[in-house]
Amino acid sequence: MNISVDELITELSMTYSFRMHLLVEGDDDRKFFSAALKGIDKVNVVCCWGADTVSSTIQEIDRLRKSSQFLPTLGIIDRDYRMVLGILYASPNLLTSDLRDIECMMVGSPAFEAVLSEFGSEKKIDAFGGTDSVARTTINSASHIGKLRFHSQHKGLNVSFQLLDIKKILDRKTLSIDPKALLNHLNARQGANGSRMTDNDLAVADSSCKDAKCEKEQPYFKHPLLLCRGHDLMEVLAVAFRSTLGSRTAAESSRENIESLFRLSYVAHFRNSQLAISIESWLKSSNLHTTVSVV
Repeated sequence: MNISVDELITELSMTYSFRMHLLVEGDDDRKFFSAALKGIDKVNVVCCWGADTVSSTIQEIDRLRKSSQFLPTLGIIDRDYRMVLGILYASPNLLTSDLRDIECMMVGSPAFEAVLSEFGSEKKIDAFGGTDSVARTTINSASHIGKLRFHSQHKGLNVSFQLLDIKKILDRKTLSIDPKALLNHLNARQGANGSRMTDNDLAVADSSCKDAKCEKEQPYFKHPLLLCRGHDLMEVLAVAFRSTLGSRTAAESSRENIESLFRLSYVAHFRNSQLAISIESWLKSSNLHTTVSVV
């Protein structure tokens, strides 16, 4: 679903039955923040169907606010690689996830162990080396994909990851991904006129991630969950729960179901995140803290 910035501005300017607007990327974010905020009935949560639309809408509201009246409006987007690539719009009304996206924040929280305990086989998880081993392996596998995602954006290669099928390249026994197999898999799914990467791109992607700097020239990807894409992590786990870590059916262990489990478990831990602290600060500066708060 596509919605233009102009359409959003018109909609927001005509909506006054709430105390504030909250602009989010998509429906999963809407579900999460609807559960993570108290006083949600006073919040107009708007799915903008993309981070760029959220950012552009906040930018336009910031510009128009001097001449037009809007309810307090907060945008929340995935950090993605926007900060390290220098393309993040700076505004007190636009907040980003602590890690690459909300799903990465979930994986990096106690929700990870809770979901493994609830959905996996204790015997199989122990045989794999325990929760920490599962986390390290899952993140490492998703990092191989993350390196190529970042490399493609950094170099403007326009490689499509939409047809990436992780279960085709994931070793079911070790939950590992061979980088060369990943490269071949991606290239095979680019279509006749699509961009392709070479073996040299694997090496360059690795060095680019190591050399990426941000915030006082500190290494940016010092935390691997700034590199991984949350959906990739969830897809690895979805496959793992069908055999390596459990005995769930493909229908039970879909990525969407795994993400739903994580959302439900993570709400109790969200308050400890920097994003939650920033939301509380924004609510206070907007005089909304007595009406809306983080759960």
